[in-house]
Amino acid sequence: MRTENTVKPSAIDSPAHAILAKQGADHMNHPRIGRDPKVMMRKPVIIGTRITIEHILRCLAAGDSIEHILANYPHLTGEDIRAAQAYA
Repeated sequence: MRTENTVKPSAIDSPAHAILAKQGADHMNHPRIGRDPKVMMRKPVIIGTRITIEHILRCLAAGDSIEHILANYPHLTGEDIRAAQAYA
């Protein structure tokens, strides 16, 4: 005897999941961080720059101080660095 497999509804089928999937699974909205398909392949960046959150986090992980990052990227602010940390 053949039985049909039925799939039970789950959280994946919820409207909230569909919205997150459509947004690219952005896990946080922040006024300093944005994603644009025309900028850095839609990676999260500090708005108004091409500096990715990933790059800032890699600099911090490598031991760069916030002051060192700000000296190398004078258009960034301390708030931008903190936003990148919070985004992670």
